[in-house]
Amino acid sequence: GLCYIAAAVRDSGHDVVILDAEAERLDMAQTVSRIMQFSPAVVGVSCLSANVVSAHSIIKRLRQVDPYVICVAGGPYVTAVPNEILDEFPSFNILVIGEGEVTFVDLINTLSHRVSFQQVKGLAFKDSGGKVFTPRRERIKNLDELPPPAYDLLPKLKTHYWPYFNNIQGYPAFSIIVSRGCPHQCRFCDRSVFGNTFTKHSPKFVVDLIERMVKVHGIKYLVFDDVNLLLDGDYLMEIM
Repeated sequence: GLCYIAAAVRDSGHDVVILDAEAERLDMAQTVSRIMQFSPAVVGVSCLSANVVSAHSIIKRLRQVDPYVICVAGGPYVTAVPNEILDEFPSFNILVIGEGEVTFVDLINTLSHRVSFQQVKGLAFKDSGGKVFTPRRERIKNLDELPPPAYDLLPKLKTHYWPYFNNIQGYPAFSIIVSRGCPHQCRFCDRSVFGNTFTKHSPKFVVDLIERMVKVHGIKYLVFDDVNLLLDGDYLMEIM
């Protein structure tokens, strides 16, 4: 997710860096120190339910060092329970709800021009009047309009990433996502991020992406982390 957002930010003309603290085995103090080396104006963190507490702890420490840095949180957990995030994790200045590529770029552009970001769709934040939720942004219909994920901003893929061993035959391995969402309405599934809309990259985009991962990054085994990759059998067969 961060690689997609970083690529969109970079394409819009802004400087961007990804720090994958987990992949680099950094503790909280090391993570904050590394972030401050970049002197960032905006810091974005991606939150799953499993890491939101540690993500907030890092941001809280970061704001103690630099109270002026703007800290933005996004990801599935933030989208699913934004009210709770705003209440429980006050160090996050702004939340990005839903797909983040267009929303985050709009936010960065707005902040860089020093104008109000309250007109940017897909945000949640607190102001003097309480919680504010801007209108939800429309889903991205054509994923091929997005630039390819900025894997070049990550640590070396061959040596820093280890997908679950029971999903692959060997290493070096990496995970990719080539479609988003699912039209089904299973009761156990949270659909707050993608609703009931299924979108996908074209087979050509997917094959080009895989080719780059093999030839540029040395990856030999792939895990497809899509919500429902088997939804469209013809699409999957065309990729194969």
